[in-house]
Amino acid sequence: ACNAPHATRAVSPFDSPGRSATNTTTATASTELKTVLSRLATSTERGYISEEEAQGATVVREHGWRIQGVERSLWLLLGSVGAVLLIGCVNVANLLLARTTGRERELAVRRALGAAPKRIVRLLLTESAVLGLAGGILGYVGAVVGVPALVSVLPANIPNASAIDVDLTVLMFTVAVSMLGTLLFGLLPALRSSVAAEQAIKDGGRGSSVGREKLRLNRSLVAAEVAVCVALVAAAGLFAKSFSILRDVDPGFEPAGLFTMRVTLSPARYPDDDARRLAIDEIERRIAGLPGVDGVGSIQVLPMTQGRMGVGISPDGHPVAEDDRPLFVNYRIVTPGYMETTHIAVLEGRNLERTDRTDSPAAGLVNEAMARVMWPGEESVVGKDVRWDNGELWFTVVGVVANIHQNSLAQAARAEAYVPFAQDGWATSTNLMLRGNAPGILSAARSEIWALDPDIPVTGLSSMADVVDRSLATARFHSMLFGLFALLATVLAAVGIYGVTSYTVSLRTHEIGIRLAFGATNMDVVRWLGRMGAPPLAVGVALGLGAALIGTRLIASMLYGVAPTDPAVFAGVIVVLIVVAAGAMAVPARRALRIDPIASLNSE
Repeated sequence: ACNAPHATRAVSPFDSPGRSATNTTTATASTELKTVLSRLATSTERGYISEEEAQGATVVREHGWRIQGVERSLWLLLGSVGAVLLIGCVNVANLLLARTTGRERELAVRRALGAAPKRIVRLLLTESAVLGLAGGILGYVGAVVGVPALVSVLPANIPNASAIDVDLTVLMFTVAVSMLGTLLFGLLPALRSSVAAEQAIKDGGRGSSVGREKLRLNRSLVAAEVAVCVALVAAAGLFAKSFSILRDVDPGFEPAGLFTMRVTLSPARYPDDDARRLAIDEIERRIAGLPGVDGVGSIQVLPMTQGRMGVGISPDGHPVAEDDRPLFVNYRIVTPGYMETTHIAVLEGRNLERTDRTDSPAAGLVNEAMARVMWPGEESVVGKDVRWDNGELWFTVVGVVANIHQNSLAQAARAEAYVPFAQDGWATSTNLMLRGNAPGILSAARSEIWALDPDIPVTGLSSMADVVDRSLATARFHSMLFGLFALLATVLAAVGIYGVTSYTVSLRTHEIGIRLAFGATNMDVVRWLGRMGAPPLAVGVALGLGAALIGTRLIASMLYGVAPTDPAVFAGVIVVLIVVAAGAMAVPARRALRIDPIASLNSE
C-alpha cells in the first residue's frame, strides 16, 4: 500500500497508513478524516481526542510522509550545490572577461576584416561552450566516483538512499546545466568583447587601455561570489558549532563499554507473562556469568532511538474528568539490572529489585522530569502513588532516577516511568544491555541465548557508543556537507580574488612602473592594491552577512544550542574571509613589486 499511487497516511496525534479510493484527493480525504475524528472527539469516553486535534488532522501522500523529515535537508543540499555552482560560474565569467580583454587586438583585427559582431559573439560563445561541456563531463566523472562515498554517509532517515545512483538522467541534467551556465555566464564576456573590439578599432588598434570601466564588472562579480561564499561559510559554521555542542551533550548514561542486542520471544513458545519473565531471567543469568561481563539488564525501548511508548495517567491521582486530558508520560519496562548496567543514577529511594514481582506491591521508578511534573515542590516523592486516568493504582514510586535523552541528544528529557518486567511482562521483545570489555562479548552472549533456545531471534548487535553515534548522523551530515561546500566556495572565492587582482596588476603594469619610478615604496604599492581590492570585498561581505542573517533562520530548527545569528560564528566568517582575501592577493602583489620601472616605461 505504501508504494501504491493512492496510498496515504493520516497524520494526527498518531500516524495511520491507509488506502484512498481511486481519484480521491488528499483534500477530500482530509475533510472526511476531520469529520470522523470530530465525532470521536464528542463520543470518546476519556476525551483522548479533542476537537482541536480533530480539526488539525490531515491526510498526506505516502511519498510526502516519507520525506517530511528530510525534505528541508534535501532542499538545503540543492541550494548549497547551486550556490557553489554560481560561484564557479562567476569565476569562469571573470576569467573569460580577463582573457577576452587580452584578445582585444585580435578581435579588432577580425572586426576590421569584416567579421560581424554576432560572428565574434558566436566564436566566443563556442569557446565557452567547449569549456563548459568539458567541465560538465569532468563533474559527471567526479559524481560517478564520489556519489557512493556520499551515500555511505547519508543519514538513515533519508528514504531509498541506497537507490541513489548516477544514471542517464543525471548525465542529461549535468549537460543541460553546463550548457545553461555557459550561455548565461559566457554571453556577457562575449558581448563585452564585441564592444571592446569596436572601441579598439576607433583607438587605432591599441588594446591596452585601462579605464576603470574595464575592472568595474570584474569587481562586481567578485563581490557577488564573496557574498555567496559568506552565506555558505556562515551556515557551515553554525552547523559545525551545533554539532560540536550536541556531541558533548551527556546522554544521561555511560555508553562506553555498554553493548546491546534485541531478543524476541515467540508468543507460541512463551505465551504468557510468567513464561517471558522466566526466559529473560535465565538469559540474563547466563550472560552475567560470562567472563568480562560486569552487568546485565533489559529495556523494551532502546535509548537513543526513535522507539516511543507512552501512557496516559492522572496528574493528581483523581479520575480524569471527561472534558480533560490525562497526563502522557513515557513508559519503559526494565529488569532490575538495567539502571546499574547503564550507569543511570538513582537519586532518591531504591532501585528496582528481583523481589518486585507479581505477588508483591506494584513498584516503579520515575525520572526527575516526571517527579517535577507530578509533584512540583515536593522534597521527596518516594512512596507517592501513580494512577491511571481512571484513578486506579498503577504503581508506587520506590525511587527517582536521573533524566536521560531517550530519543536523541537534541531532545530534552521527558517525563518517564520505569516498571519492572516481572510485574509487566507483556512485551515479547526487549533489548538486552550488557557491560564489559571482553573481546567478542556480543557473540558470546548470543551463543548463550541460543544455547537456551536456538529459535530465539537475536538482532541489533551493537555497542551503545555506535547507537549514540548513529543518532548524531543527521547533525554530522549537515556539518560535514555544509563544511565541504563552504570549503569549495572559499577556494573558488580565493581563486576569483586572485584572478581579479592578477588582472589588475597586468593592466596597471605601466601605472605601477610609474609609481615605483617616482619613489613609491613596496608598502605603498601593496596599500594601493589593497585599496583597489577592498571595496568589492567589503560590499560582498556586507551583502553576504545580510543574506546569511536572513537565510540562516531557515535552518534554526536544525540547530542545537546555537542561535542562527550567533555573533561568534559571524565574526569567525569575517576573519576567515579577510585571511583568504589577503592570501589570494599576496601572490599578485609580490609580482607587482618585481615590476622593473624602466622596462615598463620602455614597453610603452
